Amino acid sequence: MTSKHRHGNSVYTTTGDVDARLDALEAAVAKLQPVPPPIVTPPPVIPPDARVITPADNIAALIAAGSKNLLLRAGTYNQSFGSTHRLNDGTVTLTAYPGDPMPFFDGTGKAQNFVYLGAGSYWTLDGIGWRNFLPTDSGVIGPGDGASLTMRNCVIRMAGAMQQNKHAVYFHGINCTGLIEDCDFEGAPGAALQSYRGSPVVRVNRGRYVGQYRGALIYSGSWTITGAEVRATGTTIDAEYKPGMLTLVNCGTVRTYVA
Repeated sequence: MTSKHRHGNSVYTTTGDVDARLDALEAAVAKLQPVPPPIVTPPPVIPPDARVITPADNIAALIAAGSKNLLLRAGTYNQSFGSTHRLNDGTVTLTAYPGDPMPFFDGTGKAQNFVYLGAGSYWTLDGIGWRNFLPTDSGVIGPGDGASLTMRNCVIRMAGAMQQNKHAVYFHGINCTGLIEDCDFEGAPGAALQSYRGSPVVRVNRGRYVGQYRGALIYSGSWTITGAEVRATGTTIDAEYKPGMLTLVNCGTVRTYVA
């Protein structure tokens, strides 16, 4: 009995016990092939000034006590924050803990059913979600006078019948600034993005901003929205604004009304 073996680009014929010994040799060589090392994920780098918190912590109290850089572990935070701090909170950063699923603030049953960002404060919210908040004449997130808001990779989910005074993010303070990037807001009875007074300067880059009454309702300030979906689900107007207050760049089809 003969059989053929391949070694590199050569093919050779063997017989008898030579064939068996070659099979054993090939099996031994295969065992000597290097095994790739396991992939080891390094632990997250925690800034030295950061405090890691869980849903059991009272965020408003921590901020008031001076904890300004908070890393949120995954879970449901049935609390609000910020609405009792109407003075300068300084620079406050809330970020999802690296590698964790998104933490969510849940407004169910909360009397302070919104997040008021105090006057003169500088807030960064990154990788955080909000649901079951239903403010009146305000937004789930509401920057006050002189406040600066940066939101990245955040989610807001709202429900309820369409009403013009319940928004996702509402810039209502005087001289606010905002940067919103890669966020997903949906379900606001009013607008996903709103300003009525105070002349805020806001840039929105990418993301999805869907409200029932309007995607964007801009009656004050200067807004530039770039590369984002802006849409209303309950009306035929996606964006309503005063002349010169809203610039849409590469946002696809947006049904607009200039008031």
